[in-house]
Amino acid sequence: TKPIYVFGGVGLFLEFLAFISLFVAVVQKLAIGVSLIQTTLTMLAAILGSTGSVGQQALDVVRALPDDFEVVALAAGGNAGLLHAQAREFAPAALFARPGHDADALRAASAAAWQPLEAMATRNDVDLVLVATSGLVALPATIAALRAGKRVAIANKETLVVGGPAVRAALDAGRILGAELRPVDSEHSAIWQC
Repeated sequence: TKPIYVFGGVGLFLEFLAFISLFVAVVQKLAIGVSLIQTTLTMLAAILGSTGSVGQQALDVVRALPDDFEVVALAAGGNAGLLHAQAREFAPAALFARPGHDADALRAASAAAWQPLEAMATRNDVDLVLVATSGLVALPATIAALRAGKRVAIANKETLVVGGPAVRAALDAGRILGAELRPVDSEHSAIWQC
């Protein structure tokens, strides 16, 4: 009986290995399928600071990869004229500019919702929030986006320097929902890569 037992044990072990191999192959195929699905989906973006240098470069990327990105929301500081041109080109669902005569005219002329930065950053139809504003104006929006589980690409050093602990806490709170924080600008990107 002993040789049969050993053979039976080896046979069961080989069957177990075959099952594990099959399981791994199925998981790999599923993972590849999910990866392919994810890469073919369009990333819906809110660009806070769309009229600045980083914001304009981001829109260049959207132009170059129209199947990969769609602009859902655009926000600017005082350059309402350029924001108006961007809104005509990208037809976002939401806009915002710092209050003033030009911003008021854009608001009246546009069919897009006029939303403050925090509301833009937490919209249900936004997957990625690019924070390319200057100063601390986008700190509340950054925190809100992370808490809401958004991917945040940040080019704003002030938000990290002044709001670092609050940003970290928001990221930790939002991770369960998928929150991510990625640097875009050179200095903090270099630190992140270390």
